[in-house]
Amino acid sequence: MEKQYSEWDGYGMENYLGNELFSEHQIIITEIEKRFDDSTASHGKRKKRDIRAAVEDNQVPNVAIQRTFYTVHLKGTITLECDVTGNPPAFSINWQREVGDTSMDLTSDSENKYNGSTPDNPSLTIFNAEQSDRGVYRCTAENEYGIAESPRIYLKLVVVDLDVDPILRASGAFRLLMSSFGSEGNFENETEQAIKALSADYSDFVIYCNFEGRQCNESVFVPFFDKYYGMCYRFPPEPMITKRAGPLFALQLIINVNQSDYVPFIASEAGIRLSIHEHGSHPYLENNGISVATGFRTDISLIQFESFLSNIGGSLGLWIGMSAISIGELLELCFFLLRSMKRHKKVTETQTDVIINDTVETTIIDL
Repeated sequence: MEKQYSEWDGYGMENYLGNELFSEHQIIITEIEKRFDDSTASHGKRKKRDIRAAVEDNQVPNVAIQRTFYTVHLKGTITLECDVTGNPPAFSINWQREVGDTSMDLTSDSENKYNGSTPDNPSLTIFNAEQSDRGVYRCTAENEYGIAESPRIYLKLVVVDLDVDPILRASGAFRLLMSSFGSEGNFENETEQAIKALSADYSDFVIYCNFEGRQCNESVFVPFFDKYYGMCYRFPPEPMITKRAGPLFALQLIINVNQSDYVPFIASEAGIRLSIHEHGSHPYLENNGISVATGFRTDISLIQFESFLSNIGGSLGLWIGMSAISIGELLELCFFLLRSMKRHKKVTETQTDVIINDTVETTIIDL
């Protein structure tokens, strides 16, 4: 396998990467189209497949359906709607599922697979949906004047987790695929070349750059790969100290995002992702980034705060009631107490010496 990887050139790897990402995007597009069909079928355009005429006596039943397209998940439950009217009323309701050129009758059974299909409840409910349940269905009604049937009803079975949105799942698969490239074998170099070939060049991406009143070029940007956003750029390459603040001396960029190349539903927006971080740390664009929209000017202002030892602040500072002045007063009080104790000790020693001398002198006089 390593030999096969090493023989791939940048163009071959680029095609492979593009095809893999395109296949995941097609899953999203298919799901969007299916949801659009569901929406148009259930809201407005085809609320009633049949236009009901005035109900007259001595006619066959009138069979109408709510929708022509249904979707059910594997092991799920679905109800196919059917409305039956007529005079005289229908005495028999049947459902058929087309199997090839023939039709199979569906009736309620002891296994509780189906429910409904009665004059009081003509709709059909399917429990524990299986692969064999997908297909074309018809609802028929019969009274003493004849039999009428509904238009075809199409049931599609979707084999996905019930709690996972298909678009979200496909987007996650897309990003997982992006993050897995270059993680093993000799894929890394080829992957970097392919990602760079699929991404916009610096000259196409950054139209204008200005920092501290001077124009800057590609040499002050370091490209790097992000598993969510592909090829990104870091500024500056080395730590820089600036003594001038304000918008005139800040970093100014005019960026072309190539919005015509935007891939819907893979990224949540069309624009750029910006992260401001300390030099040497990793820019986590997904968690700490700022989204900058297209077509607008965006100004970002930064203010740096430094906490000193004397500034306790907050509720702790209010509770203790300390500040730089109170700490100084406390130190002064401690110094005053220590000095007072030292003076008191010195006076006590002096008095003791005087008493001893007096005692000695008195003793000598008595002799």
